Amino acid sequence: MRSRLPQGSDLIALELRAAYYDTRGRLLGTGSFEYAEEGEAAHTHDEHTGPQAENGGIDFTIPAKALRGTPTAAVVSIPVLVNE
Repeated sequence: MRSRLPQGSDLIALELRAAYYDTRGRLLGTGSFEYAEEGEAAHTHDEHTGPQAENGGIDFTIPAKALRGTPTAAVVSIPVLVNE
């Protein structure tokens, strides 16, 4: 899965998880994306240097690991989101 996450403030940490399903609702695989600013960059108000998208968002890709079949749906969850 590749998409864009809008950004309203400096992002310090982000974790996204995706579960991929077929047309019958069977789980075909999962994947995750993680982003974290390190060191001083996490504590300053400067613009972060992580993944960038147009219009101030963040591009992200959640690759499926050990995908078994062709997915037709994905559920994305955000277990960690920390911004200033």
